[in-house]
Formats: sequence, C-alpha cells, structure tokens
Amino acid sequence: MESLFDDAPGQGIRAERRVAIARADVIIGVDATTQNEFTVFGTPALEESVRIGKEVAMRTLRIGIDETRGELEKLVALVRAIKRGQDFMPE
Repeated sequence: MESLFDDAPGQGIRAERRVAIARADVIIGVDATTQNEFTVFGTPALEESVRIGKEVAMRTLRIGIDETRGELEKLVALVRAIKRGQDFMPE
C-alpha cells in the first residue's frame, strides 16, 4: 500500500491519487505504525451491505497514513474536498 502523502514537500497530491479518491465508494485509512484501520468515507454503503446481508461490489481504496505526522487530518480534509463529505468521527 502506497502512502498518499509521500510526495516531495510542496508537490501536493498527484492527479491520479485525486482521481482514485473521487472514484472510490469506500475509503479506508490505515495507520502505518499501528495498522489500525478506520473508515473515512463510505460508512452508509458498508452498513447497508451488512444490513441486507448481501455482498455488494464497492470500489474500496486503502490509504496509508502516519497519524503522528498529522496525516489523518490531511486525509479527512482531502476527502471532504473531493467527495463533498467524510465519515470519520474522532474518538
């Protein structure tokens, strides 16, 4: 899994990464240190799949981040800007 934020400083997020986020039905963040996973976008679709008890094909994107470097907040802001929403709720 490639990190979303491994570009050189000042380069921003590459276009293909923005496209992948835009196309994804579900976006999962994965902390590089702890391997904890959390849904950033797509919770209603996942919950509906569980509720009806049927597997539904969804484009899922797993994005590696480093929470100690503030990348979680960057990811949430990026998803919010591209998808016009996000599902992540801090504990």
